[in-house]
Amino acid sequence: MVLSFSLLFVSVVPAFAQTSKAEDVLGISTSTVNPQIPATAEGPGFILPDSPLFPLDQLKQALRLTFALSPEAKAVVHSEIAGERMAELRYMLARNNQDGIRIDLNGISQNLSAASDDVAAIQLTGRDATAVAKLLNENIKTKIAVFDTLENQSGGPLRSLVAATSDSLSLAKAKVDDALPSDLMANEVRDDLLRQTVRNTQQAQYAEDILKNTVAVLGAKAPANKDQAQKIKEALENASKFVSVPQNSPSK
Repeated sequence: MVLSFSLLFVSVVPAFAQTSKAEDVLGISTSTVNPQIPATAEGPGFILPDSPLFPLDQLKQALRLTFALSPEAKAVVHSEIAGERMAELRYMLARNNQDGIRIDLNGISQNLSAASDDVAAIQLTGRDATAVAKLLNENIKTKIAVFDTLENQSGGPLRSLVAATSDSLSLAKAKVDDALPSDLMANEVRDDLLRQTVRNTQQAQYAEDILKNTVAVLGAKAPANKDQAQKIKEALENASKFVSVPQNSPSK
């Protein structure tokens, strides 16, 4: 099944690239100053996540979903809410509001995941889900492209959050793609696999850089217990071999 095949490749992500404790333990900076995303087609809500009145906005969105009586309508509303959260994320990043960033990333992930479930629900009824699937597919692709850029701009905890959101969107997209016509679905699966290959390489490079920095810091600090420091250094150097990016690709 195409969904299962796609999910397999989505799950192939270097774990170390997603979570790094180097900044906390060794003082290595893994963050980027003021990561930004481009302007979005959607606009933010009237109340932003850093406002004490934000629960009112969440209540409004819940009411919209309550009055969306069909899976098609719910999928559209979920997609629109995700668009609002994406627009709000620009403001939260600019303000470096960590709580607001988490709220928006969770909102994007949860709503697009729910939208993909709505598409599956349409299919279960036997109705044609192609139109909704095409709409969601384009919306999710646009957001994934933004998160790929943001992930490469970021480091530390923000990078981990963005990577997790991107993975969630990839899973949602794989589910939506199953509702597309076979020719479109094949193209989407091909493009998704190519994207994931590039992303895995970038994550491996990031992990390798962190490991190299960690080794350098350990050497510079010259702790009293040099034997222990040497063992740690050797372990890190060995670990770096597993995430090293190949320097040359075989030519055909």
